[in-house]
Amino acid sequence: EITEANVDSMMSTLDGIVNAPNDLTTATAIDSLLFAKKLLRVSVDSEIGISTTGTGYVGTALSYLLLSSMFNASDVTSATPVSAANVTDTLRFLSMAQLYGAFAGIEYTVSSAMIHSASAREEAQYLGGDSRGMPGSNVKVSFPSNFSNAAKLPVSGNAYVDMRVVTLDTDVYTAYASYRNSGNTVASNMYGSSTYNTDLNSAVTQVEVMDEDGNVFDVGGLDPAEPIYVTMQATEPIDTNFSGWKMEKICYTDGQVIEMDCPL
Repeated sequence: EITEANVDSMMSTLDGIVNAPNDLTTATAIDSLLFAKKLLRVSVDSEIGISTTGTGYVGTALSYLLLSSMFNASDVTSATPVSAANVTDTLRFLSMAQLYGAFAGIEYTVSSAMIHSASAREEAQYLGGDSRGMPGSNVKVSFPSNFSNAAKLPVSGNAYVDMRVVTLDTDVYTAYASYRNSGNTVASNMYGSSTYNTDLNSAVTQVEVMDEDGNVFDVGGLDPAEPIYVTMQATEPIDTNFSGWKMEKICYTDGQVIEMDCPL
């Protein structure tokens, strides 16, 4: 039988195993991530939730793993789409465990060295018209008013809807040529022909809206005048001088057509 105390103890042990990420082999890091994912899934399936202590161990252990060779840009063979997906799944299970048994209006957060997250529960009819942020990060998500109706979420008005916002200070998605070459569209859209993650100017940010069972909703059909706004946390200052953001092209012959795609 698994208990909340068991989860705390096992997460504490995992934290002790991975607390020197430079000494972890890639295989050990991958197995450790899978262990965290499976333990949190069992916690959710067993309906025991997770304590504040256990949550803290998850945050620190995952932060160590994000610094391991599993996501090391110097080793283009170490990260795979599976590892990136496992990070997302692990954090989703953590959110579900935190919110187990919670009423509407409850929010839980995580703030560790490499991970900052907020998980909140609300009734569908009251969802929207506010902003969600998290400690340790400047990321903020603003939902339009009457969001559940606007997004046509397939739930009743008094059903619980959970929101998850998280930032990762390691680029788990696109730092590796092998991942990009697998045809990943996220990588292509974010990086184009760039090989490593030096072009990324913000923390990786995930935003999900899901039901109590962790089924993520597809959000679409919003009024363009009332979108979801996501304020990203930039890692480098952006040059707001307009002269620094201009493009010049030369017409060499009369009638030559020159294309300037937007965004520049």
